[in-house]
Amino acid sequence: MKSKNILLFIIPFITHYVSAQNISWYKCLNGTIDRYPITMHLHKMNHNLSGYYYYNSKQEPVYFLGEDTTTAGKIKLYAFSKSTDPNNEEFLFSADKEKYSGEWKKNDSSTALVFSATESIDTSLIPFTMVYTYDETKLKPDMKESPAATFDAATVWPQSTTIKASFIKKFINEEFGEKDSEHDVETIFLKTKSHFFNEYKEAFREAKEEDLKEMPPAFSEEQSNHLMIVYQSKNMLALANYSYSYTGGAHGNYGTAYSSLELAKKKKLKLDDVLTANGQTRLPLLLIKYFRKNYNLGANTSLKEAGLFEEKIKPNNNFYVTGKGIGFSYSPYEIGPYAMGEINIFIPFSELRKSLQPAFQKLLE
Repeated sequence: MKSKNILLFIIPFITHYVSAQNISWYKCLNGTIDRYPITMHLHKMNHNLSGYYYYNSKQEPVYFLGEDTTTAGKIKLYAFSKSTDPNNEEFLFSADKEKYSGEWKKNDSSTALVFSATESIDTSLIPFTMVYTYDETKLKPDMKESPAATFDAATVWPQSTTIKASFIKKFINEEFGEKDSEHDVETIFLKTKSHFFNEYKEAFREAKEEDLKEMPPAFSEEQSNHLMIVYQSKNMLALANYSYSYTGGAHGNYGTAYSSLELAKKKKLKLDDVLTANGQTRLPLLLIKYFRKNYNLGANTSLKEAGLFEEKIKPNNNFYVTGKGIGFSYSPYEIGPYAMGEINIFIPFSELRKSLQPAFQKLLE
């Protein structure tokens, strides 16, 4: 998966609104690219879409984003599968009721393959909808080109009242800053937005209009959070909470916090829940192995030459699991420079089969 920098250019087109079914939704799609089965977790926020898809044989999530305005009546997505590939995959398809059909291309010059999918009918999975809000406030409303602050928040939200759904609601609310709460997340969004706007106006309350005209970006701020589904099974749910903040300077800060939930026991999985001690000791070498694969590095090429700060990669607590592997995500500056973006490394369980915890192994059945 690649950096999500491009997302920042799409967010401003979202309208000022808190969720409604006709302009925001979540769909789990089951389909094929050519003859290869895939699963797509598709999240819609007004005209913008984002999420993850994976080939069922590997279950290695690929991040994508897009919109439905470039081609009338069709959805266009760009997917980022390889860290070093400058050409993004493309989906272009239409939706007819519950059927999705169109094409997929590896890059601009490749031959298009048929993409088709339908909405999942798996009743063992918890149904979700999408909730979002976007708004902006001008620092000086009477000023023609006033600097402004923008606020954007979105999340999936369970559409059932089961014990598992209740656990997920509480977890989502905690991700957005409110513990032990099960009330609708819109309340938290609106409260956070109001606090952000009030702090912004207070910070620049004494700013002079001539300064605002000379350097408007220096007086503008952004805050964004998107919580999306990466993987879902009857036993587990993997979530990605993407955040971006700009409060001045050369660039904003961003990253994605991943969580994997064991639904029956109502808990967030820790690395000790997934891998034995022996398996965890093998992770550094496996992380290097698959980093080299992602970046097309030879066995003798220095990791520092590839851009990393050190000649080693340690596992962190920012991981997710699917039915076929475990992925680790590193934010900009964590193990490499800002220019490398987020670094995501996925290790298939075929490398760790004898190192999985017995209880976790049962979750994959």
